[in-house]
Amino acid sequence: MCDIVFYLGSDIQDFSVISAAFKQLAQPVELHFVTAPENIFDRLNSALPLPSLIFVKLPAEAAPVLEFLQHLKSHPTGQWIPVVLIGNEANDWQHGQVSRARAAALLKSPLQIDSLQRLLSASGDLIFRPMEDTPTLANPML
Repeated sequence: MCDIVFYLGSDIQDFSVISAAFKQLAQPVELHFVTAPENIFDRLNSALPLPSLIFVKLPAEAAPVLEFLQHLKSHPTGQWIPVVLIGNEANDWQHGQVSRARAAALLKSPLQIDSLQRLLSASGDLIFRPMEDTPTLANPML
């Protein structure tokens, strides 16, 4: 079984870098390019396997992303899925804002493959594996 990774946004270049980074790390993933948060929530509310990681492109106005994160992090299964934000200088978020939004990281756009690989390599536990992790999260006494 491979990890399921979603990209929420509209930047084909960032999506291509994400795809290339996973290929270079020889990590099998099922990548999904979606442009609407509803696509992710449809997945969470179905019987399909859960995403392991979600990348979200920050638009000029961050309010929709904050709303998405609030909804995701209040979802029974979505709360465990790490989210990596991708933004440019116009999205001058500080560390505290990223933490309050409950995102795992913020990467600058245009996305660079080396920074993404460093994040994925250094954060071996960044990827949530629903089949492995959910029982432990549901019952911390295991």
